[in-house]
Amino acid sequence: MNTSNITTNLYRFLLAIALTVSLTSTATFILVNPAQAQCVGFVRGLGKVVDPSKGRGVLSVRSGPGTKFRQITILLKGETATVFEQRGNWLAIVTTDNVSGWVHRRFMRVSC
Repeated sequence: MNTSNITTNLYRFLLAIALTVSLTSTATFILVNPAQAQCVGFVRGLGKVVDPSKGRGVLSVRSGPGTKFRQITILLKGETATVFEQRGNWLAIVTTDNVSGWVHRRFMRVSC
């Protein structure tokens, strides 16, 4: 195995680990094989007025599965993300910018 393959495999492995940290600083690791990630989520159902400063028309990507977890980033209507796991009404995702987090299922249409 050459250096390029080792680097590529290491990169894929690191991308496959999504780390979420709760408010109590406990960590949960989600190990995912990228080849098994077959579901794509499409952001839907947001309001027509977009005002990120007030949380309008955007989908909050959070550090854990619940509204008590901090917001990491936002997604807009029509954006996509890879879905890896579901816990209740919350989906573990990775955005197209490789940001790992959780979103409420109500605002995602999932296709597997």
